[in-house]
Amino acid sequence: MRIYFYHNQVMQTYFQIKEVTMEYPTAQIKKQKSLSSSLHKIIFVVYIAIIGKMTLIRGPVSELMDNWTYNTVLYKISTANFVPFHTIKLYIRILPETIAILNLVGNVIGFVPLGYLVPLVFKKHSGFFRSLLFGLLFILFIETTQLVTGLGEFDVDDIILNMLGVLLGNIAYKVVNTR
Repeated sequence: MRIYFYHNQVMQTYFQIKEVTMEYPTAQIKKQKSLSSSLHKIIFVVYIAIIGKMTLIRGPVSELMDNWTYNTVLYKISTANFVPFHTIKLYIRILPETIAILNLVGNVIGFVPLGYLVPLVFKKHSGFFRSLLFGLLFILFIETTQLVTGLGEFDVDDIILNMLGVLLGNIAYKVVNTR
C-alpha cells in the first residue's frame, strides 16, 4: 500500500512538472507566433501601400486631381491594351532595351511578394486557388482603377505578368512552408 501511494505521488508530481514545463514553451510559441503574425500584417500593409503608390499615385495628389478630366479618361481608354500578349511580344522584339526588361521583369517580380504574403497573412486564403483569386482581384482592382481614372495605363499584359508573379510567390510560399 505504501509503495502504491509513493508511486502515485511520484507520478502526480511528474505530471505536474511536465504540465508546467509544457505550458511555458506553448505560451512562448503563441507569443512569438502572434508577434510574427503582426509583423507579417505590417509588411503586407506596407507592400500594398508601395504597390498603390507605384501603380496609381505616381505624383503629388494635387497634380493628379488637376490633370484628371473626362477627356483624359477617354484618351486613356482609347490607348488601353485589351489584346493579350500584344505588349509582351512588342517588348520581346526590342528586348535588349532597358525599358523592355524593366517592364517584363518588374511586372512579374513586383507581385511575387503578394503571392507569398496572402497565404501568410490570411490563413483562410492559404489554399492555392484562393491565393491566386485574391491576387487576381487585387490586380484587376489596380488595372480597372487605372482605366477608369486615367491614373495609369491599362494593359491586359500587366495582368498576365502580375499573375505570373503572384503564382511564383505562392509557389515559393508552399515550398518554404511545407514540412
